[in-house]
Amino acid sequence: MRPFVKSESMARGPDLRMEHHFNTILDILSDWRLDKKKDIPLIVAHKECVSQSAERYSKTEMKLLDLHINNLEYACGASLSSVSALNWDQNERFPQFGRDHAIVTYGFSDVLEELSKPLNTEFEIFRFTGGEH
Repeated sequence: MRPFVKSESMARGPDLRMEHHFNTILDILSDWRLDKKKDIPLIVAHKECVSQSAERYSKTEMKLLDLHINNLEYACGASLSSVSALNWDQNERFPQFGRDHAIVTYGFSDVLEELSKPLNTEFEIFRFTGGEH
């Protein structure tokens, strides 16, 4: 997966522009795949769309585009180089990631460290023998 964008303060406008651009590319890819039989990685199809675009982007805008790619990789649970361009959005009918984006600046390491500590758990085992209650 691509490295996350470091926390920076910036105007909302460029993010909205790149989010719109990213979603437009995904819409284009949704139409593109209708007559395709051979699959390619989603990142290859995405880069092809970007290269064919007349738009030119600043370094900051490219970082924002990477953020949206990272977000999609997170949603898919895999690098877009391993995701099918033909079948990447099978859950489109059930959109669960349609909210504002957020970055955890210092990562989830503190959460993971706490979760990795041993738990003091106690439990009883109940066995069902199949007879009357």
